[in-house]
Amino acid sequence: MKIINNNEVIIENGDLCPCGSQKKFKKCCKTKEYKYYTIGKNYKGQEIIYNYTLFKIKTNELINLCSNIQNKYDSKELKLEDAIRIVKEIYSRFDLCIEPFQKYSSCSKGCYGCCEQIVNTYYIESEIIKNYINENFNEGEQKIVIAKAQKNKGRYPKDINEAHPKYTEKEYVTFGRLPCIFLNDNGTCKIYKVRPFECRQYIVFNNPEDCYKDNAKDIHYEGYYFYYVRQTIKFIDKKLKNDRVRHLAKWFCE
Repeated sequence: MKIINNNEVIIENGDLCPCGSQKKFKKCCKTKEYKYYTIGKNYKGQEIIYNYTLFKIKTNELINLCSNIQNKYDSKELKLEDAIRIVKEIYSRFDLCIEPFQKYSSCSKGCYGCCEQIVNTYYIESEIIKNYINENFNEGEQKIVIAKAQKNKGRYPKDINEAHPKYTEKEYVTFGRLPCIFLNDNGTCKIYKVRPFECRQYIVFNNPEDCYKDNAKDIHYEGYYFYYVRQTIKFIDKKLKNDRVRHLAKWFCE
């Protein structure tokens, strides 16, 4: 393997195929003439290689989906049940786009460093989570969620809106590190299937130990297509006349 033009990767015949088949490249994907790129190295020193050809197809499909949604509902009513279905589809397409990078990530099941931070959540996402809870949590489990949310509500920051466009340093300090109300004792997530976009898009490549340190620098991935997802979810919230962003737990204090 060699890297040219800063980030293009040339896979050589004897290299393992990047597709994960464990076959040599010459006996696997070489004839498909895919292009491969790298976004740099993770904390282990591994090149974060992805199939640019397939990646471009998936990201274009996601961006087109976001564009079509906004065009379709620009002057048309959007019902809550349709909005829920649409956001779930966006999640699904987005997950396919980030899939190539996850095998290089330091994130793993049971790690929870990022689950102790402020989690920006849109209104439509809170509705998806509430539906999931109603369908999958018993009455006792639902009461525990509400109790956890209520317990620390004095530490939650103000909602993000036009009057308060970003969190202040004081709000970050007040919040500190606070475990998510949906975090299991073993560090896994109770709502992983319907976790908000803020959680989905957070992929880091630094040493996992750094995730539990205050003020530690993280090495995370931010794709250009993230912007289209955020803008479309914001658009949906505006159509539903509830365009505010708040910390996830705060939605369960009402």
